[in-house]
Amino acid sequence: LQFAQPVQTCAIPIWLSELQGLPGDVVDLSSLVEAGMVPYRTLKAKLVASGEVTRAWTVRGVGVTAGARRLIEQAGGTIVT
Repeated sequence: LQFAQPVQTCAIPIWLSELQGLPGDVVDLSSLVEAGMVPYRTLKAKLVASGEVTRAWTVRGVGVTAGARRLIEQAGGTIVT
């Protein structure tokens, strides 16, 4: 009898303030996994506004709230869908 892996149904929230120590300027699932912010089997993550953004990130393949989008774009970053 084999057990199926649970399916991730919701995005893991990541607070923008947690990203300040993230190396590099690209935020995607692989960079979040490498930084230990999400488990390696994560399918979805979502950036949530908190604090202030001082770096211009390029966000790829990660969901963002409206507030997080505003803060990232104000800092000169871009959201790539």
